[in-house]
Amino acid sequence: RAAGAGEVEAVPGVRVRVASVRGLADAGASARGIRAGEAPAALAALDAGAAPLLAPVLAACVRAARDRAAGQGAARTPGAEIVLALSGSKHVAEAFSRFGVSPESRGAVLVCLVDDLGEAEFERAVAELFPGERWPGPEPLPPAPEDLSRIAKLYKLRPEETADVRAAEDAVLSKMALRGL
Repeated sequence: RAAGAGEVEAVPGVRVRVASVRGLADAGASARGIRAGEAPAALAALDAGAAPLLAPVLAACVRAARDRAAGQGAARTPGAEIVLALSGSKHVAEAFSRFGVSPESRGAVLVCLVDDLGEAEFERAVAELFPGERWPGPEPLPPAPEDLSRIAKLYKLRPEETADVRAAEDAVLSKMALRGL
């Protein structure tokens, strides 16, 4: 549910800031900046091709928030916890290699829990670290056919499960649920 510009209430009590950028001016520089600690620790920078569906991203945010609140987080930072929850992996490095922004990324979906990162700091990080065309609204960029193929591979989906965006979203959520999300 929309809670404000670029802000979504994933479930009651868990609010998420979301920004999407396409046409990254220099995805390699963005990826290096993240690795160098230039991004706020609460920010999850996802490759738009691997995370073009909003519902799974919000589900990962809810999982990360609940794990951290219970003291069960597996990652050192809130942003890394979101990436880990989205991937279903137990290994942070693997999660980032599959879902994080990389030099090959065409776009980025940037998310954080509202309680972990203020709006001004979030907006500054998006503008400075991810130069490109800002996509309006909280929904990520519409997935391209190659994005749906990538999602099918990442989540081991059958072709009929990625026939359209809604089917892909439902299938990914089901896979995440089966992995304990």
